[in-house]
Amino acid sequence: MDYKDIGLLYSKKEKYLKELDASSYEFQRLLIETLEWKIPNLALVIPPSFFAQKVAEIGCFNGHLIANIAINGNRNFVRYGYDVNNYAIDCGKKIYNNVSFYCQDIFEAEEHFDLLILSDIIEHIEYDRDFLRNCSSLSKNILINLPLEKCINNMNRSYGYNDPSGHLRSYSLKSALNLINKSGLRVVTQNVSCVFDSYIFKKRLELQLIHYPNLEKSINLKKQQLKLLRMMPWFINIYFGTNLFAFLEKV
Repeated sequence: MDYKDIGLLYSKKEKYLKELDASSYEFQRLLIETLEWKIPNLALVIPPSFFAQKVAEIGCFNGHLIANIAINGNRNFVRYGYDVNNYAIDCGKKIYNNVSFYCQDIFEAEEHFDLLILSDIIEHIEYDRDFLRNCSSLSKNILINLPLEKCINNMNRSYGYNDPSGHLRSYSLKSALNLINKSGLRVVTQNVSCVFDSYIFKKRLELQLIHYPNLEKSINLKKQQLKLLRMMPWFINIYFGTNLFAFLEKV
């Protein structure tokens, strides 16, 4: 499928439609996770000497990440957001005026950047190795957030375009690092984190309770389960999976 067909597919997915509704739990959950978990973890792996003037995010959705990320404290750089979902791009344009948004295949834009951000996007790409290699032709520096979903919770998940999130495959840390290496990139700095082992997950449950008070019993049960799981942090990662945050550069 070309990017227009993929864009049409994602624009119809219920998960992403809900995340574009500013009054919804899903929108606010995504905002909290982006501002308080994804961006801080990405900031951790950016080398302290690195600065950029021109930064783009591929798969930016409605722009929460590209609009709010700072690079070593610096916010004064030009920001671009690319996504195939035209609904998401229209939403981003309404929320953030500090980003130039494009519903376009970035590889047709004939632009080059000091930094490319790929957050929760590689798992959506059919030919992931070719994609990463092509990304390195647009920027020699790439910042990634990649879900590592080879875990117990996803053992029976049917990956593919019909997946509710549109994830085509799952990665382990080993396979993710192998992909990066075979794409002609090297890891400069990396960190692995689990959202279920952070305060964000509890905050997410509290937010869910506000929006769905009829689910109080279920949500309180999840809180109790979380307390038990945190007594075994090693099991949380095995059961729920983690995310790889890494700063990459072209070899």
